[in-house]
Amino acid sequence: MPIETDKVIRGGCLCGAIRYQIVGIAKSIAHCHCKLCQKASGAPFVTWATYTTNQLIFVKGKPTYFNSSAQGKRGFCSACGTALVFENSDYYNEIDVTVCSMDCPDNLWPDYHIWTVSQRRWIHLNDGLPSYIDAGLDVP
Repeated sequence: MPIETDKVIRGGCLCGAIRYQIVGIAKSIAHCHCKLCQKASGAPFVTWATYTTNQLIFVKGKPTYFNSSAQGKRGFCSACGTALVFENSDYYNEIDVTVCSMDCPDNLWPDYHIWTVSQRRWIHLNDGLPSYIDAGLDVP
């Protein structure tokens, strides 16, 4: 299994208007199947890496934010639309970063699936990762 090997992770949006840097290891990495992630991305799920907010630095540009729920806001590039970050006010010291906006996403390996209650019926999970029907769980 690939693992995080770099202490500094770099990434950004499709058009290059936003670039970021993350220092350190992710707290967790999850494939999220919730309906909000599906709508926001146009994809059946989004893979997020969770970090403490002080691990992430925007080195070029800043995301535009959209309040996608009462507790959540999503940061994206206003020029190209790339989804970059998610913040939940219930977890004020954490930020989720889209793994595939990273320059080397294969250096990270997901830990589990969440919100599989909203999983598209044509997605068949057989990767051996734990799956949770909602986020009201004891995440490893």
